[in-house]
Formats: sequence, C-alpha cells, structure tokens
Amino acid sequence: MNHPILFLFIVIFLLQSCDKENDDFSLSPKVKYSKIITQKSPYTHPTAPIGTTVNFHLLDRRIILENSNDFSILMWSLADEKISKFENDIGFTSLMDTKLQEPDITDIKKVLSPDGLIQINPWVFKLDFEEELIYVLPITHISQIDDLKKKRISNSNIQVFTFMHDVWQLLEEGEENIQTNSNIKRCREAKAKNKQVYATTSICNCTAYYWQKTTISVRYNKFGIWETVKAFYYTNFYNVYGQSNNQYTNSSLLSGTIHYHFDERCGISYYGTRILPSGQFSQTSYTLRSNKKPLERNKSVVNMTVNTSYIVSPPEPVQSINTLLNNF
Repeated sequence: MNHPILFLFIVIFLLQSCDKENDDFSLSPKVKYSKIITQKSPYTHPTAPIGTTVNFHLLDRRIILENSNDFSILMWSLADEKISKFENDIGFTSLMDTKLQEPDITDIKKVLSPDGLIQINPWVFKLDFEEELIYVLPITHISQIDDLKKKRISNSNIQVFTFMHDVWQLLEEGEENIQTNSNIKRCREAKAKNKQVYATTSICNCTAYYWQKTTISVRYNKFGIWETVKAFYYTNFYNVYGQSNNQYTNSSLLSGTIHYHFDERCGISYYGTRILPSGQFSQTSYTLRSNKKPLERNKSVVNMTVNTSYIVSPPEPVQSINTLLNNF
C-alpha cells in the first residue's frame, strides 16, 4: 500500500532536482546587473535613447542577456567607454586586452568572457578571433557548454559560422524551419565584405630636421553577430624642429571631416557627418557605426579628410590628406 506513495515522493523529488539544475543555467543566477545609456548615441543610425536600461547576469564568468535586442543596447551603452570601468563596476574580466596602446578594433571583446563566450538567449556564442569562426550552442543543451568552450564540433548540437556570415539571420531561419517548416522571406541582397583603406602623406625637409607623417584609415570589420566601421587618425613625429625657436614642436590638426553613407542589407539607408576636433594629438579613433545588422555590398561610402600642420620657420604649408572607402 505504501509503495505508490513512496514512488510519488521520489518522482516529485527528481522533478524538483531537475528544475534546480535547469535554474543553474537559466536567467536566474544570483548576480544581476544593469547598464544605462547615459549619453547621446555617437551614431547617426538610431540606437536607443538616453535612460534606456538593459539588465544582464553573470554566470560562470560569462554575460547572459535575454535577447539580441538587449545585446545591442549593452553594446551601445559601452560606446566610447573604457573597458576597465565596465569590468570594475561588475567584477567582470573581458577578452579585451586593456594593455593595448593602439585602438582595439574589436569592441565586441568588451562583452566576451576570457574564453570568448557570451550568452544571448536562446544561444551561447563562442568567438574565435584567430580562426574568425563563431561556435553556437542552443541553451536547451547548456549542459554541453564544455564542448562549446573546447570547440568540439563532433557535438551535433554545436553550429559553426564564419565572421562573414549573417549569423542572426541564419539562426532565425533555422529556428523557423524547425518550428513551422514554412516558407521564409530571406534577404537576397549581397553582404558587404571586410575592408580597410589607408591614406598617408609625409613632409620631409632633411636640412631643417623636421619630418611629419600623417595617416588616416577607415576599417569595416564583421564578427558574425556584430559589425563596426571605424575611422583612425595617426601622426608620427621624427625630429620635428622649429628653426626660429630651436625647439621641437608637435603637429596640429587644423580641421577634419568624416562624411559617410551606409546602406543596411535589406534595411534602411542613412547619412552622417563627424567633425574632428582641432588640436594636437598623435592618435585617435572614431566609431562611425556599431550594429548587429550587416551592410549591403557596393552601397556604403566613407570619405575622410584632414588638414594638419606644425609650427616651423619658415612655415610649412598645410598638409591635406583624403581617403575614400567605398564598395564595402
């Protein structure tokens, strides 16, 4: 008589144990954080207004987000913010190398764990920057996350994409195929390619011992689930010397303008202008675009122009340099 009751208790206990185990991998860990957009977006493309808050969790050293929209908000909230502040605020260690002196083009490293992981439900992503591959595991198989960390592609639950893939679209199509087996409206427009363009101008007068070299560049980088367009300005000095005052002097940016036009793949078009502040500096970078939507090939253009000079006697003419990046 007592055996059925005992069996019922055992079943209830096992179900509770399973729920507890699943909770360990759900969006209910004990540590919860929020990030608020506190400044106007630097991008002409609409992102999210000031005051927008995104909630996220930390579990097993990785960030966990509810969906891809929250992922976008988190990335925008970190625009132009030093990674050390973000890490210190939440006790997080990212994949970003904080010791790099040059601007790091891979902003997405700010939100990746040291082993390259981020969880954006219903997926966990591992980004491999050496192979330029993304490994994806659905959270329904989160217990196999060690296979994801070790890139065990023999696990049939792990999908592999390249950085050039539109990963969000491919995952969405796969989900819809599994759930409805219906016809899917696919984006047929061509995807833009990674590209980088440099332009350099040098001034050299060896008898007067001054030499200035200015370089500007524009770089489009894709990381499968995120992409960026960045502009860079560098100035190198070699014995820049003023004969009138017998002193070394720095170069000065007199003026600089960046005009850009972006066409999203199967999306909107938008234009923007950034005015570079004048003054003395040797290196800086500007993020012109940061988004999860890829650009359409042969439609986007960035035109960057800077004028630089430095004080010598007799005065040198203003140095002008221009670069045009098109046909992404």
